[in-house]
Amino acid sequence: MKKLVLFLILVAVVFFAFWLVRPVFAGDISYVSSILWSRIWDVQASGNYAYCGYTNGLMIMDVSDPANPIQLSEFYHPGEGRGVFVKDNRVYLADRTGGLIIIDVSNPADPVLVGSCDTPGNAFAVFVLDNFAYVADYGSGLQIIDVSVPSSPNLVGGYDTPGQSWDVFVQDSLAYVADAGSGLQVFNVSDPSHPVLRGTYDTPASAYGVIVDDTIAYVSDYHYLTDVTTLQIINVTDPGNPVWITDFNPIGSIWKVDIRDSLAYLALNFSLEIINIHDPAQPESVGCYLLPQGQALGISVLDSLAYVADLLNGLKIIQVSDPTSPELKSNYNAPYWIEDVFVKDSLAYVADRASFFHIIGLSDPEDLNLIKSQILPSYAYGIAVQDSYAYVADYVNGMQIFNVGTPADPHLAGAYDGPGLAYGVFVKDNMVYIASGESGLQLLEIDQPFSLGLTSECNTPGSARDVFVKDSLAYVADFNHGLQIINVSDPANPESLGSYDTPGAAYGVFVKDTLAFVADSGSGLQIINVSDPVNPVLVGSYDTPGVAYDVFVQDSLAYLADGSYGLQVVRITDLANPSLVDFYNTPGSAEGVFVDGKYVYLADYYSLIRLETPYFLDVKDNDEEKSLPRDFALLQNYPNPFNPVTTIKFKVQGSRIMVPVYTTLTVYNLLGQKVRTLVNEPLKPGSYEVIWDGKNDSDREVSSGVYFYQIQMDEFLQTNKMVLIK
Repeated sequence: MKKLVLFLILVAVVFFAFWLVRPVFAGDISYVSSILWSRIWDVQASGNYAYCGYTNGLMIMDVSDPANPIQLSEFYHPGEGRGVFVKDNRVYLADRTGGLIIIDVSNPADPVLVGSCDTPGNAFAVFVLDNFAYVADYGSGLQIIDVSVPSSPNLVGGYDTPGQSWDVFVQDSLAYVADAGSGLQVFNVSDPSHPVLRGTYDTPASAYGVIVDDTIAYVSDYHYLTDVTTLQIINVTDPGNPVWITDFNPIGSIWKVDIRDSLAYLALNFSLEIINIHDPAQPESVGCYLLPQGQALGISVLDSLAYVADLLNGLKIIQVSDPTSPELKSNYNAPYWIEDVFVKDSLAYVADRASFFHIIGLSDPEDLNLIKSQILPSYAYGIAVQDSYAYVADYVNGMQIFNVGTPADPHLAGAYDGPGLAYGVFVKDNMVYIASGESGLQLLEIDQPFSLGLTSECNTPGSARDVFVKDSLAYVADFNHGLQIINVSDPANPESLGSYDTPGAAYGVFVKDTLAFVADSGSGLQIINVSDPVNPVLVGSYDTPGVAYDVFVQDSLAYLADGSYGLQVVRITDLANPSLVDFYNTPGSAEGVFVDGKYVYLADYYSLIRLETPYFLDVKDNDEEKSLPRDFALLQNYPNPFNPVTTIKFKVQGSRIMVPVYTTLTVYNLLGQKVRTLVNEPLKPGSYEVIWDGKNDSDREVSSGVYFYQIQMDEFLQTNKMVLIK
């Protein structure tokens, strides 16, 4: 049986490996701000503050009044804040793909990055003792980091455990590692640069959490087959020979344990359970607090209060002064599942699958402001705004229409509960177009006041997920049936014209000129010529690394919400060969995208993220744009002939879309041999000049004679002649 469990663990690891090792780097795109954080992984209470590890980083709560916790600040980091440890006004954040992050919280309202250290695996938990941080680094076992100089943490040692390290606890000179697949691993870390395995205890399932109280280790041990966790209680008096004492079967799956006095507090799937461990051989349940539809992953107990990190429902503060009758003190609820975003007039309108839509103020780029959250009867998947009305695709409850003329006080103006499931919405003139899943395209005429009724419908062969309307045509992303094109010139009688069956599952569509850009899930971006809507033709494609859910086109760039791979920016000037320009890997899963000038807004499922790109020249008039070169050019060097230096000028073509062009400028002799590389890098549109000093790549002067200088920018290639005279 145990071999079967280990096999299933291996299968699960292989299945999730691609997700676990995704990069969290970006090119020239920069993070600006984010809001609507959800998905809390861990918490540690210290003083009047609760330090919470979120998917987006660190959130600090003021809990001086436990009944009314207040969010003080957020520190964003794109790795995923899985484990939190607080020591001496610093937070040590196990940031999964971001490694170890050290944050100064001496002013909790303004956390500041101090230093970071990238670990070879995925940092899931951290424990700090003296000048060292011990990181449970999943597939890379135990990693030990010297943090004596917090601004320059240094990886000094490690031990690659046989399983997957999920948690770590350090006491005296011993590190205890919960190692899924191989149980409890005990290391001597008296020399942090050379940790030595002292002993092991192979638990019956998969060890996920560990805490040590004196000479007793408590290990959370999850069983894949039964979906049940036991608390394994192990005597580690002799670290070289851990001895099992007993186990405890709680009422759910244990993820983390905290111990105060003789009580163990268990963070379970759907509850907090308190057990008496005065006699470790006879643990006894004394109290329980249910967490309906929750999943408690982290727990920290301080001064008769249990702070519970409930992955799906935020931070819960529970009074445990009477362990037999724990009582909810407060709940900082944040079940946000951000699906779509629409930007208009310095406001972002956000569709939240947790039965909300939100209105966000954008006037301060670095401080997004939640103006109002409006509860919905169902799950918001799509949103569009026209004039003073927001149209929300509300899944099983069809279309909800809100008057947002006063953003702080939106109110329901109308609703339409039609057939199918409302996934996407597009508003044009006096018509609303709803992508209604297996019910195809629904058309509604807008009346004043709103008394909506179905004008017409057009069934599609697949499941309509998104719609874009241009002129008299509706373009439907029809899931497993690709792109469907419908004539809506007569709204009462929509007519299917043509279709293109994309290789993946079409989730999103954007139309510009005679081109339809389809976000085609695992097949990335599909570019379809729709100049003849009866016979659409594929003209190009780009296979993104993730799952393309949405697409937005601005100028010559396509911005794709690419699931766990965040934002992918694709250049589409050459339709047959679209190419990646840049990317930004977000901590969540990018589901929707909206571009407004230089800003990109990503519905990243667990938050709304605002990014800034360098590819849009934001000008008040056209003077600066007009000054950019309209063509590539290589000018004659001056002076020519020359001695000892000459200047070479060239121009990189561009417009307000500031996409870098890879440029090489090279000097050759009469034999065609390379003498000197003057430029070899991407350059933004503009005019440039380079000086050649008559030396080769080895910094040696060359002889008099005729030389050639050649430039290449994309497909542009030009060579000019120059003469060096000494």
